[in-house]
Amino acid sequence: MKKIFAAIIFILAGFHFSYSQCKVNNVHITSVNGMDSICKGASIKLTVGPAFNHSPFIIKWTSFTSRKDTISIVPTTSKTYYVEVDSSTCRGFDSFKVTLRVSP
Repeated sequence: MKKIFAAIIFILAGFHFSYSQCKVNNVHITSVNGMDSICKGASIKLTVGPAFNHSPFIIKWTSFTSRKDTISIVPTTSKTYYVEVDSSTCRGFDSFKVTLRVSP
């Protein structure tokens, strides 16, 4: 009986470990206006959507202190922006490249 009990605990412990390695699905950065290239000096809004703008999710934009689902930026160079959505046990990541168009 002790061996069966120990095996059950081992299996449950293994299940818990794999659960802690879960991923937040459907984390996608999109441009609010649908564009990924803009002219220098113009602004662009990037969003991960309102589905993550509540507890237990924490939104972390790279290079920004904002924890909101949407950020407005005025890039000075072409750049890739990154976001992490964290729910304390699961995480999801995405990136979005904004390209500056050269003026004619």
